[in-house]
Amino acid sequence: MKVVHITKFRNGGAGVAAYRTHQALRQLGVDSTFAALDCGTNVAEGIKQLPKRYLRFHERALFKFNIAATKDASHQQFMRRQNTDVFYSSIEADYDLLSVPFIAQADIINLHWTSGILDWPTFFKNAPCPIVWTFHDMHTFLGGFHYSIDLERAPQSLQKQNESVITQQRNLLRTPSNLTCVSPSEWLNTEAAASTGLQPTQHKVIANGLNTDVFRPLQQTFAREALGLPTEGKILAFVAENIDDYRKGGDLLHTALTSKPLPEDWSIAVAGKGALPDGLGKVHRLGSIQDERLMAILYNAADLFVLPSRQDNLPNVISEALCCGLPVISFAVGGIPEMINNDEDGILVSEIDANALVNALHQAMSQKFDREAISHRARIRYASAVAAQQYASLYQQI
Repeated sequence: MKVVHITKFRNGGAGVAAYRTHQALRQLGVDSTFAALDCGTNVAEGIKQLPKRYLRFHERALFKFNIAATKDASHQQFMRRQNTDVFYSSIEADYDLLSVPFIAQADIINLHWTSGILDWPTFFKNAPCPIVWTFHDMHTFLGGFHYSIDLERAPQSLQKQNESVITQQRNLLRTPSNLTCVSPSEWLNTEAAASTGLQPTQHKVIANGLNTDVFRPLQQTFAREALGLPTEGKILAFVAENIDDYRKGGDLLHTALTSKPLPEDWSIAVAGKGALPDGLGKVHRLGSIQDERLMAILYNAADLFVLPSRQDNLPNVISEALCCGLPVISFAVGGIPEMINNDEDGILVSEIDANALVNALHQAMSQKFDREAISHRARIRYASAVAAQQYASLYQQI
């Protein structure tokens, strides 16, 4: 049985989760291939790069005159007219994934985050084998939006136009009878199953797994020395792919910590693209970290972890932190309450508010957590072998 995992990028939350699933499946003996635009090629590890599509000369020339000769160009021009910073994707693409031989020859195609490379109208009409679609956000049933919080923030004109995109999605997903939807969280599964367009399909919940040999407790002094962090005092960690992402709530964290600063013996370590504004006291800016072992070292260097997301699915950074035994403070939104046992694994903040967040942070700073127990619970739940076995059983069933 040949399974192909398709995602746009190797990095980012969805790409990382997809790659971990692929690796764990291969350890089970499943013939799994991982494909993305930026992953390179490694035959021994089953990695194949998707062929990139480059603009032809006439397409580049027409684009300079605001004439769209491609679907991607048309979408770019459409978004320029919207005057919004909200992320919005098209369900059309210039790629023909089914023309790629190793995809066309697959027994099962497992889609992941595919915006910009999946052409819905042609793919679902012509797919020759069963499809498993692992959702990493709400895009599959929310038109061009990836989270409902983005839909709510968008201009009314874009919301109105998006209604026709949702209708298109529903019509296209009524066609394939061989589609199975997988959600990493119960929350996203409930949202997906309630969607009119996805009602006829099969829905499963499989939490994203990770390598628990990497994400495990380490000696804190070693971890801090490895990253060049001070060995004295306490450290609060905040990690996001994009620190400036509104959905990830970096602005709320900044407001919280400027209204009620961290105690003198605390500092904050921040990892990801972008940066929090100044005025937070002692900040260790670590930049974007792609290496999993370095991420595990960061979690072990910290005393608390905060992720102030306004909306989220099942964030990799939370499961990673918990597996390292790091208590997490986060808003009780999306799939996050499924990850954190309140007052045991950290603190769930019921209200999306900077004051509520900073109060929870200060409460956590004075609270004792059993890091060994936190790690034990998380490593049982999020071990990659657990997720891989569930996927393998699903493939066999299909």
